[in-house]
Amino acid sequence: MTFQRFLMLLSGTSMGLIAINLALQRTFLSFQTHSGIAWWSLILFVVISGFMYGVGKIAAASPNKHLFNNVIISFVILKMTFSIVMLMVYKKNYHPEGKMFLVPFFVAYLVFTIFETYFMMQLTQSKKSI
Repeated sequence: MTFQRFLMLLSGTSMGLIAINLALQRTFLSFQTHSGIAWWSLILFVVISGFMYGVGKIAAASPNKHLFNNVIISFVILKMTFSIVMLMVYKKNYHPEGKMFLVPFFVAYLVFTIFETYFMMQLTQSKKSI
């Protein structure tokens, strides 16, 4: 997968998630109240995806057979850790009532997990063709 293709897919995924966030915020008052977590999670996952692509591209070209798997596992742990920390900080600083603030976060988490799985699979395909 080329960097241009990755950027195009990342842009499309991000725009789709922006549209979902805006639709949720316009439709439900509880999502307007917690719009910060929606936007911060989008930024977090865009940054993680960018790093994941760069490191994954290097790992896919490596002669070490296990490096690519190690990269995937490391990024899964990193993503979960950053996600938990972000949710804890948000909860501590903004004291949200109920659990509705989790919905926009988990929508972004799910969308980016699917996106990352797709582009990492594409990187493995490029590794096989090398």
